[in-house]
Amino acid sequence: YIDWTLTVPLMCIEYYLILKPAGAKGGMLSRLIFGSVVMLVAGYIGEAVVPAQNVLWGIISTLGWAVIIYEIYVGEASKLAAASTSEAVKSGYNVMRWFTLVGWAIYPV
Repeated sequence: YIDWTLTVPLMCIEYYLILKPAGAKGGMLSRLIFGSVVMLVAGYIGEAVVPAQNVLWGIISTLGWAVIIYEIYVGEASKLAAASTSEAVKSGYNVMRWFTLVGWAIYPV
């Protein structure tokens, strides 16, 4: 979890930086980081608590992940990427969001 507390917020910052030329605002970054903090903290608590409570914390962690997925597929981030005139922005964004969806979805398996 120590590694993830650095790498996941860095990925959120990467989304912000790649979309900054398209008009990304701090609110988008805040939502992404909020989702990542919820996902990581709840996931850690789920690992550390008695087994009877780990499903609850797993659900809470998944909700944090869902915030991130919503933002990058439906929310402001997605709209900014779609409206961008830069093919480099669109391409980089699409690679990152597929990595986030697929990579993070199969990770618990």
